Parts: sequence; structure tokens; C-alpha cells
Amino acid sequence: MQDQQQHEHAEEQSISEQDGLLSIEILKKALEYRPQIGNAVLGDELQALPPEEKANEWFSPKVAIQYVGEANIPALYFRFIGAEGPTVEAFFYPIEAVYFFLTEARSHARWISKPDVTEEEIEKIAFDRAIEITLIMIDNFYRRADLMMGSFTYEVVAQWRIQNRQNVIQYHAEQGNILAKRKDPTLENLIKLYTKDVLQLWKYQGQTQDNWRKLSLAEEYDIIYRHWKRLSKMLSDDDWREYAKAGKFQDTPHDLLDKLANGDRLDAAATDSRLSDLAIEHAARRVRVIKRRGVNETVIKQRQRGIRATGYTSTQLFTFLKEGRELKERLNATEGNPTQERTPVSVEQSADSAQIKKQTHLSGN
Repeated sequence: MQDQQQHEHAEEQSISEQDGLLSIEILKKALEYRPQIGNAVLGDELQALPPEEKANEWFSPKVAIQYVGEANIPALYFRFIGAEGPTVEAFFYPIEAVYFFLTEARSHARWISKPDVTEEEIEKIAFDRAIEITLIMIDNFYRRADLMMGSFTYEVVAQWRIQNRQNVIQYHAEQGNILAKRKDPTLENLIKLYTKDVLQLWKYQGQTQDNWRKLSLAEEYDIIYRHWKRLSKMLSDDDWREYAKAGKFQDTPHDLLDKLANGDRLDAAATDSRLSDLAIEHAARRVRVIKRRGVNETVIKQRQRGIRATGYTSTQLFTFLKEGRELKERLNATEGNPTQERTPVSVEQSADSAQIKKQTHLSGN
């Protein structure tokens, strides 16, 4: 009830000039993290293309940016393609939506913050969180709208059949013929199927953070494994622990270093297996892979002491690594086509360092 009241209150509010400008800034900042979304090719620019390029552009699904007015307000341009060609071109002016995201983000910022937090700090948190929400909107708009339009066409036919059936019944009734009552469940079934598809879309979106971490695990593991391989050859050096935590490896966990130092001497294959186990746990901790439920008491106590143990077995972590590598391959295969259906991670997060830095920033670290 409270959420509904907040939603209605946000809708009733008019957007102040300051919040309008802030909403535009949020949208522009979010688009900076989607460099694959380029400018729309329309009007004279489209007509100026050579015939082959024009046809290729016109018959390609598209998500692009169109800047509007003297203020260069970004609007999102979408071209939806059916079986034979373009079905819909649409401009989405999302400032009101982004303003609603900002309102939601402000409520969230106040909820998570201590009583003595300043309004400036609230606004900073809200700005970052509003970017997160805006990215979810950008990343899912095409697929969500495509589901709606695909279902809508069939719904129209189903509704016509219902109306046509009523007309037939009316005609026969006027002739003195009473037809048996028959319910046509087609429309209801279509709506159920559409609802299922929409729920599946958002369920998939809800797995984004886990998929992003798996992708990050694939990015980090190899270099971290080489780090542990070098450490294993330095155990006789007095300063090997100092080297272990130098530079970009300062997050090397002490408890894993103890396992390396106190481990038994093993043959080459067993040593490599142990190093792999240490490296995968280190990499998983770096990207914040963590088992959230069903962890044993030992892991709980480690976390209470500040050790961010994943709680997963090495076998489970290597499964995540395999999935992350598969995600990376799919991302590379679909790079540059933001409309293609793909794993959520490929449209929400990129593996480049700027995106990782942004994700860390938005996560509050």
C-alpha cells in the first residue's frame, strides 16, 4: 500500500527545472556506459547513404540515440523488424521515467543512510542508484517492447474472433436460431503466454549481477593463477609474502597464503591442482562471488572475522568460471548489436576496465 502511494505521489509531482536537468544528466551518464549505442541515422543522413547501405540500415533492428532540441536532450530511437521488414520506428523520451527513477533512488538513499547523513550525500547516492535503474531500462526496453508488439498482433486477431463470434450469434438469434454457448479461451491464453514471457524476461534480468560476477571471474582468473604460480616458486625467499601483496595483488588473502606456506610437498600435478584451488578462491573473492545461503559454521566465522570466504567448493567455482568464459564468448559474438537477444550480462555490463570501475563504484565500494 505504501509503495503504491509513493508511486502515485511521484506521478502527481511536477518535475522542477533542477530535477529535469538532473534527470537529463543521469540519462547522459548512463549512456556513457553503453558505448555500443550510437547516433540514429535518419532523415537526410539516411537518404544520403548509397542504396545498399541504406537498405541494410533500414532493414536492421536498431537501438540508437537521437539528440533533440537546442539543449541536446537524448531520446532513444528504436527500429523493430518483423519477418519481412520494419514494423515500428519509435522515439522514447525517457526524462519522466528517469525522474521517477531518481525519486525512487532518493527514497532508497534515505532508507539505507544513517540519520546524520547530509542532503548532499543523499543526492550523490541517489544519482548513482538512478543510473543503475536507468541502465536496466535501457538494456531491456527493446526486448520488452518487442514482446508487447508481438503479442499485440495476435491479441488483435483473437479479439476480432470474439467480436465476429458475437456478430454471428446476433445474426442467428435474429433468425430464430439459438447457437450453443461457447467460450473462446484464445485471448486469455495469449495473455497468459505473454505474461509468462514478460516474467521470464525479468527473471533473466534478475540474474544479471551473478552473471556479471561470473564474467568478471573469467577476466580475473588467469592472471591471478599466474600470480599464485610465481608465489609457489618464491617460498624460500624471506620476503615472498611482501611480494604476494604488492601492486594489484594487494588483496591476496592472508588465509590463502597460509595454506600455500603450510601445504605439504606434492608432485607436480597435485601442486598445480592446489594452486588452481587457491587462485580460483582468490579470484572469486576479488569479484565478490559469495554463497549467500547454506554456508557452514566455519565460513560464517571466517566472514565475521573479516575474511570474505566464498563458501563454495573449488569444483563449484570452476563451474562458475566455465560459465563466465561462455558468457564472454557470447558477448564477443554479439558485440555491436544491442538489439540481439543475449545473456543479460552482455547488455548490462561490459568486461572493460571502465565498466568494472563503474560497477564497483555503484556497488558502494
